[in-house]
Amino acid sequence: AAAASAASAATAATVSKGESSHGASPTAQPIRGDRVAAGVAASHSATASGAQPSDDKRDQVLSGTVFVFTDYQHSMDPTTLSHWKQIVEQNGGKVQLHYSALCTHVLAMNQLGETCKQALQDGKKVVAAHWLNDVLDCGKVFVPSLVLHFPTAFRDSVPGCSKLTMTLSGYCPPQRLVVRDMVQLSGATYTNTLCRQNSHVICKKPEGAKYDRAIAWGIPVVNGRWLADLIMCNEVPDVSLSRYAVFGREDELNAQSHYSKALLASWAPKPKPKELKVMMVRTKSLSSPPPVEPPAKRVKIVTPRVMFTTLPVALGKQLKQDVRKLGGEVVTEVTACTHLVAQRVARTIKFMSAVSVARFILNAQWIQDSVAAGKFVDESKYMLHDEEGENHMDFSLSASLHRRSIRSRPLLHGLTVYCTPSVEPPVAGMRTVVECAGGTILGDIPSEETIIVMKSQSHQEQPQLVVVAAVQDLKMCKPFIQHNIGIYTPELVLEAVLTQEIDFSRNYLVQ
Repeated sequence: AAAASAASAATAATVSKGESSHGASPTAQPIRGDRVAAGVAASHSATASGAQPSDDKRDQVLSGTVFVFTDYQHSMDPTTLSHWKQIVEQNGGKVQLHYSALCTHVLAMNQLGETCKQALQDGKKVVAAHWLNDVLDCGKVFVPSLVLHFPTAFRDSVPGCSKLTMTLSGYCPPQRLVVRDMVQLSGATYTNTLCRQNSHVICKKPEGAKYDRAIAWGIPVVNGRWLADLIMCNEVPDVSLSRYAVFGREDELNAQSHYSKALLASWAPKPKPKELKVMMVRTKSLSSPPPVEPPAKRVKIVTPRVMFTTLPVALGKQLKQDVRKLGGEVVTEVTACTHLVAQRVARTIKFMSAVSVARFILNAQWIQDSVAAGKFVDESKYMLHDEEGENHMDFSLSASLHRRSIRSRPLLHGLTVYCTPSVEPPVAGMRTVVECAGGTILGDIPSEETIIVMKSQSHQEQPQLVVVAAVQDLKMCKPFIQHNIGIYTPELVLEAVLTQEIDFSRNYLVQ
């Protein structure tokens, strides 16, 4: 027994040396919370031998917390769970056997159990064992961010992942171990080496022997965000999406906000009662109401020029006939469009371009009600709202259109973009998107003299020239790289037009 206790302590010491996943260097820990058990065993062994913790503050890191464990009892032995309870209590927390109103935190493997569902409904903090490990490692409670900090949306594996075989490239410990744990958590098979049977390579950087061999063999190469999204959305994402070709981002293993929104709701800071009271008093003390602005005059469009996208074929055909009967015009060129009618938000060339130029983006009900009224009715009640699609794409269409309306000039005004031949969407589509947003597309690589001039006229917040490239075209980008011209994925432009905001600090392909 003494030998076993010593071995547990040694193991825990090895994995606990400052390898916290909070912040830039994530903790590597076996799936299903095994490392919590190791940490508990080490702490228990140290306490039994009379050793005192070196940092008194860490002893009470869980002060005020009340935990309940769920799901883990089905995969962990009772001794391990007893050790978990001990380590929580040694760090100032409490553990209840059953869920109650006194509970502050639920430690869960997945989100499917009744305890987890009730806790989320009650506004409790629901986390996975990896989060508890990292809190104990870094000595403070923090808001969970990594995918491994959250209970999964599945019980055993992501659908389809049991047939996938993944390997890693470019990651260093301890982050490499985190990505490996994520692969195993998904239900996919992890391999240390690359062979032709691998289905995916998860890369930190677009370089190295594995990367080169995967490209040569036609094996999909993706970043850590692809794996993070796979786990959080419980389905295998499309590897062709350009956001999965953005390498080297520090937050790529974090859960995207639209996936973790419900799990993070209970972590939002709440105003104190005194603050609320002061706010109410101040509101009541206002001597006069704010001036009411007169309603803006609506500019009438004599002939709506309507374009359609994302509609079923039969419905689209009928709506086109209706528009013509009402005296409107059906157009196919987005630059001529005043009204875009769509069923949902989409990353189509039509939709993304229309966000920059269409006066209105509406649902089909606008035309149907116009037919009933015998004339085009006011558009304000029919603005397209697709909550699921907007959450998935992490933007708000109404907010984007508002930003565009208050801007004095187009979003990409003054920006010149060179697209390499293999970008997706293809260059022709990118040209439409960029030009509708006020930018300019170059047909060929400019001369070195032109590059130098454009670089000299740029500043950090607003470059005059950027390159949008595909990974396989990076060799073509040497003239730009030599003069520190930003090399980006297509996501720079696509995200910008959808949100009507551009952030040159993101979506780098080469920085």
